[in-house]
Amino acid sequence: MNLPADKPFKEGLKLKETDFKKLLVQLMQESFTGYLVLMVQGSEGIEEGILVMKNGLATGCYHELMKLSNYIFYSDKAIAAFLNASALKKGIIDVFSLNLQQADLVLSFNEQIKLSTVMQAEFRKKVDELPLKEVSKAFIEEALAAMPEKEKVSKEELIKRFGFEGIQQ
Repeated sequence: MNLPADKPFKEGLKLKETDFKKLLVQLMQESFTGYLVLMVQGSEGIEEGILVMKNGLATGCYHELMKLSNYIFYSDKAIAAFLNASALKKGIIDVFSLNLQQADLVLSFNEQIKLSTVMQAEFRKKVDELPLKEVSKAFIEEALAAMPEKEKVSKEELIKRFGFEGIQQ
């Protein structure tokens, strides 16, 4: 997904040192327009989520599980995966400001990320539930279940495939 990145608002915030809920509430209260990029180390590799906001309201979301064949959640489902990833502590957050026209263009060119009006209204409730007590594995399980069988490879199969059978861990 292509996003303009000309106005960094906050960059390189370490997730373990950042109160994610407080950050989101602040952005909502300030009627922020722009997007957040959340990149984390999850149990199945790198995850990247993008939350688009306009006038302090969540308007679009995208969340990708890169190791699992770049499995992508869009829209309302992505919000749940994005907030779930915020419970991980290995990651960074970048926040970029946009003007209203840029925010509209991001949604126009990436229609699949648009949130339903119901989710837009419920987003504040979901933020109020943060921080999550634990990370849900449901998103990983869904991605694994959706993968074609030929792409599902066990650790043992990878070890054999690359000839690492005699190496001790």
